[in-house]
Amino acid sequence: MPVISLQRRAVSFALFSFCLAPVCLPTQAQGPGATLSPARAAGLTELPVGPWGPYARGHSGPCYVLNRLQSNSLAFPIVIGQVRREAMTRPAKSASGKSRLHSETVLVERRAMGLSGVHAERDDRDAENPDGNRRAVVREADAEGLFWRFKTEFAPAKLSQPVLSLPAANGKPIASGLWGAGEATVEYFPAYVDPDADGLIIRVTLANRSSAVEEYVVDLLAGMNSISDDLFPSQQLSVQVDDDSGDVVIQHTRSQYAFALAAKAGPTEGTSRTRSARVSDNFFSPAAAIQAIDALGAPVPFGELPPDTLKINARGHAEDASYRSEEGAPAGKSGKGGKKTTVKPEFGEGLWGLKRVSSLSVPPGGTVTLYLAVGTGKRIEDAQKSAHTLLDQAGNVDADNKTTVEPAYAGAVEAHRAAAYAGGATALDGLVAQSLVNVPLARLRRVGCPSKQSLSGLQAGTYDPGAGGMIALGWSLYRPDWSAAQLNAWFLLTVVKPDQPAKDPIGVAPTNLMALWDLYQRTHDKDLIARLYPYARRRYLELLAAGRTNENEWLFSWTPDTTAKPLPAGANTLKARFNAPDYSAYIIRSARILTAIAKITLQSPNDMLDYTRDAAEAGRALNEHLWDKTGNRYIARSADATVEDMRSGRLADLLPLIAGRGALSGERRAALIKSLTDPNAFWSAGGLRSRSSASQDYRGDVKGQGAVVFEENWMLWKALFDLGEMETAGKLATNLLHAYEKAVLESGGYPECLDGVTQGARGAADYSGDALALLPMYAAYHVPGTVSTGWDVNVTVHQYDKVADKLHVELHALAEGKATIVCALGKPHGTYALTGANTAQATADATGAIVVTLPGGAEEMAIDIVPTGASASIR
Repeated sequence: MPVISLQRRAVSFALFSFCLAPVCLPTQAQGPGATLSPARAAGLTELPVGPWGPYARGHSGPCYVLNRLQSNSLAFPIVIGQVRREAMTRPAKSASGKSRLHSETVLVERRAMGLSGVHAERDDRDAENPDGNRRAVVREADAEGLFWRFKTEFAPAKLSQPVLSLPAANGKPIASGLWGAGEATVEYFPAYVDPDADGLIIRVTLANRSSAVEEYVVDLLAGMNSISDDLFPSQQLSVQVDDDSGDVVIQHTRSQYAFALAAKAGPTEGTSRTRSARVSDNFFSPAAAIQAIDALGAPVPFGELPPDTLKINARGHAEDASYRSEEGAPAGKSGKGGKKTTVKPEFGEGLWGLKRVSSLSVPPGGTVTLYLAVGTGKRIEDAQKSAHTLLDQAGNVDADNKTTVEPAYAGAVEAHRAAAYAGGATALDGLVAQSLVNVPLARLRRVGCPSKQSLSGLQAGTYDPGAGGMIALGWSLYRPDWSAAQLNAWFLLTVVKPDQPAKDPIGVAPTNLMALWDLYQRTHDKDLIARLYPYARRRYLELLAAGRTNENEWLFSWTPDTTAKPLPAGANTLKARFNAPDYSAYIIRSARILTAIAKITLQSPNDMLDYTRDAAEAGRALNEHLWDKTGNRYIARSADATVEDMRSGRLADLLPLIAGRGALSGERRAALIKSLTDPNAFWSAGGLRSRSSASQDYRGDVKGQGAVVFEENWMLWKALFDLGEMETAGKLATNLLHAYEKAVLESGGYPECLDGVTQGARGAADYSGDALALLPMYAAYHVPGTVSTGWDVNVTVHQYDKVADKLHVELHALAEGKATIVCALGKPHGTYALTGANTAQATADATGAIVVTLPGGAEEMAIDIVPTGASASIR
């Protein structure tokens, strides 16, 4: 019997990642591999991911990368549809050619979104939960690419199509019933069959939550998902159907590998049906919600194209590519003039293979599970054999759902559990999974993106450097190597020359530098910060240059965004710029982080003198020019004296707190903290609002105008450590984490921000950008062994004995004053003895966290924390 494996084949990642040849060499099904050191990972041009994954920019269906550098891949969208047979009035041509209305029985479908590019927002209406209805949400994923799980809720809803109602005995029409409640779980995982072929297994479970029988259709498609046609023209994709086996076979002429789609008829065999077809892009259109019914009672796929019977040449490859001709017939067959023509597919002409399982009846309260597979091989026969072997080995769930034999699935789940992030909070574990799904295929590199929905002027699946830094921050707890590789996307270790200034500097919040410092705190990897230091310095100099109106200026302003609202012709750009307190705070904090890195890595003393000067001058200008005595706060002032100052009450105006004790007077720090904790201003039960609720521009449901965003909350939470405001920091973390968990539970997704009034989910529902800042906030209080500090403390040694619950920490104070840290231990309400820099007995709080205040004036400190009565040594 063939052996099925879930482990990574010994194919060089470097070969896969950097091969420029148009013929792809696949990396086979991946398994838990060795984690790279952060320093080595920082040199990667992309995240160390395998060829199988949810890499499409606009959806989360599985993809297979053909060529990474050319951004070419095959996509295998999955569409789950709940269906019902209804009578509708539709136009049809009579024998005379005239169009007349007539009634016919059709299949009405409402489709799940998220695992394909299907346009199905209006397939139903008036759902109880319109935001989460029929949207596939990731529930499980791991960095090794072993396993993905998505769930879709079908909420009770009304039909959106006008259907005919049959008359009752009294002559009145019978109202059509509602769509019933249901749930679909889609799981997919790569596996290979010795010796020469591999593929993907897809497991679909349908659950009926209603009181009537519900019918479903499951579709697996295959086609191109490319950004560039340079080396892999989409017209050269062959999509054919094997009449003997019913398999759908796809192959690109420039790939040596073929792919075959196969499916089991399902546990309701005898009533369920399979169908193989070729379809156009119209399959994904809104019109596809209504489908004709064939003579056997099965739905006819919308956009179905004429069949193209499989022909195999002597090499075992498809004989010819199934080009689309100008007339819509497969290329290779004569069009006008008998010439073979090829045109680039437009919407409605793109070519897809389809494997469908229909007529899946699910009884009330029951479930149905079925399998599909994508097999690969160098020859078509190998791909087909692989697909069917995978189906045989995948498993079987009998119709009574009592007899279950699923060896491949069980193995995939077990391997996934060993590789997945498990921090202890379900919402945050799911958030990490969402961040792994949000890694699209883009030209030259694959990095984490905030969303696969278009947002803030960015196209779906687009890298954003500010959010990218926060993604790296969150990944540092799970996969430090992923965090380091993600940081490379902004520092551009392999591209940018650090000694050359930016030609057109842009100002971006230094989240990547903050994440780099946090990553070093967790890994103590000096090689990492030494390697990235020249590039981090170069980005810092770019931040300086971008914010200045002249090179001698020590106030900094953000460049106005003219993409959404262009400035009028001849407008004074200086009048559109406001010197911002948050920009000054970023300069000061960046200079201090770089000073610490420069000392650790023995950089030029001149660099450190520059940073010291920059921090001092930026702090002086901030306090002299941007403090508003009337409002007792910092405000953004126009770079042009003729323009009125910006007094809008932004949370960003509190960010001077991140500059540390020395940058602000005690009175000004106190005033900012008072505003921060004021429930009539920024403080809410769900975190800090992005704008004061007392502002005339406040809108709690809009990002940046009052909704709670995570990046600034994390920065201010960390700043509170340096200021000794530990009770406030703890309350802020508790409020934010509780509100986020509640919003995830209620919305079913991962929100971009939280409502400043209701704390409900707002923005994109698949967001993983700065929301990942919640991970270190949670770990600080809940994950035993975690040591959390402010900006001005460097943790040099960190040792935790989980069994004995003993912690040893060595620290270096980077600023004057007392240092405050939080240590998470394993015994909630437990008592611990502290020795070293602080000698006391402490009681952990309800989560197991202990706040430790260390003496001021000491640069080097060490502390041991052990359960009361235990030996102080952790060895």
